[in-house]
Amino acid sequence: MKRYGLCCWLLILFSPLSWGHLERNAPVEINSDYAQYHHPTGVATHRGQVKMVYSTTTLLADQLDIYRDPAGEIQKFLATGQPATLESTMASLAAALTGQAQSIYYLPQEGLFVLEGQAQIQQGADTLNAPKITLDIEQQAIYSERDSTSRPSMIMQSH
Repeated sequence: MKRYGLCCWLLILFSPLSWGHLERNAPVEINSDYAQYHHPTGVATHRGQVKMVYSTTTLLADQLDIYRDPAGEIQKFLATGQPATLESTMASLAAALTGQAQSIYYLPQEGLFVLEGQAQIQQGADTLNAPKITLDIEQQAIYSERDSTSRPSMIMQSH
């Protein structure tokens, strides 16, 4: 994955960002208009006003797909919408972290959130917009990437 030199700036941007961990064994609560689970593939699909609560993180989306491996472990959450939204209120965060994008992936084994397509994250008055934003909870880092038509941009407010 190409990581453009904004990492240091992003850590300053979201300072004081005290990182925490999602509870990996926390239950996943999902409400939607439609739900389907396809046992042979391990894919669950939820559509229509989807709300997922996992630990201290909430995802809102038009559709949510959950992928499990053969052992039943969740490998990936994929939320899509116009936009899909994310809110995390981990106890160790200085302020709630919110984000939105056309697609939001959560990879629990890697501790990553990936926001793609008109991605934006905000904490307090600080905002980052980019084609793709990766939040690495384990490494306490934020990465953004450009695409062929746009570059990351940020607004930092004095604290």
